[in-house]
Amino acid sequence: MKSSVTAVERNDHIETIVLYQRGQAEVESCKALITEMRNSYMSVNIKHQVVSGLGNLDVDAMGKIVIGKEPRRFPGNHCDLVPHLLESKVKEIGKFTIKTHSDKKDCCAGGVLYLPCDQIVVSDVSNNKLKLFTDKGQFLDELTIRGSPNDLCLVDNNTVAVAVDNPGGIHVVKVEASKLSLSSEIRMSNGKACYGITHTDGRFIVGTGDGGVYSVTQDGVADLLHQYNSTCYSLTHDPLKGDTLVSICNGPPGNVVVSRLSADKRHTDVMKVGVVRYPRGIDVDREGNIYVCGNSSYNVVQMSGDGTHVRELLTPSDGIRNPWAISINGDKFVVIDHTDNPIRICQLY
Repeated sequence: MKSSVTAVERNDHIETIVLYQRGQAEVESCKALITEMRNSYMSVNIKHQVVSGLGNLDVDAMGKIVIGKEPRRFPGNHCDLVPHLLESKVKEIGKFTIKTHSDKKDCCAGGVLYLPCDQIVVSDVSNNKLKLFTDKGQFLDELTIRGSPNDLCLVDNNTVAVAVDNPGGIHVVKVEASKLSLSSEIRMSNGKACYGITHTDGRFIVGTGDGGVYSVTQDGVADLLHQYNSTCYSLTHDPLKGDTLVSICNGPPGNVVVSRLSADKRHTDVMKVGVVRYPRGIDVDREGNIYVCGNSSYNVVQMSGDGTHVRELLTPSDGIRNPWAISINGDKFVVIDHTDNPIRICQLY
């Protein structure tokens, strides 16, 4: 900067051009270094995975060691690397159907959750079920839900929760040894139908059909955090800022489609109707980037945490019809259409 100021003061055009070219080279070098660091800055997760249901105690029955590697977030306050967000590419790495032999109706997805153990939980509204698959498409288990299951959230590594309507409430489900089992049911004290759900600080946050977002205790006592003007089909927790991100099912211009809601009931508009219309699923990655399913705009959108940088990840040209739910797992994500059986697994690179 000092050299640039000196060159301008001396009216030295040649030095100014040289400094500009040097600056360009430094920026490109820095970008390459950041990309290399992002690819090498990994966390290693080692698990002992026990295989159940084997009749004899052979070597396989003792289970196996599973080693997973995931990219880690850079330390510091300036981690939302917008150039990486805009330049990263998407490729589909898997696709399978969620329809099972016991289904009596065509599937209608309400929510999806990509677990850290690389298993996928899907809620099927038509058949009133939760279904468990591997991310390779192998069907593992299913659980019948009393009511219509909608959005899903992670409670801990072995526990998920699903928002339910008719009757309204929350079902807490254990995911252990590739099996689903009901742990508890929470009925809403106000009788509201639940659609969106997330979990933070030991409490559930749910979105209702009339646009209300409530904090819910384990015994079902609901406290209104904010009243939006349309159904909140999906919620997610931003681990960086501690806020709840809310998708609001709006289509008319000028209406809010993504909002931030803090524990002290402050709310901030992140995105209005435009690139996205009538959104459903929403999720956030480790860097605070937001992913939204535009059900009537027929796209999946990625944006920076403040909504200032937005791009379409998937469009109808990628086979997307009416995207309803999305879930992030490291550099991979799953997305599913509401009235179509295939579930897609994609990777950012």
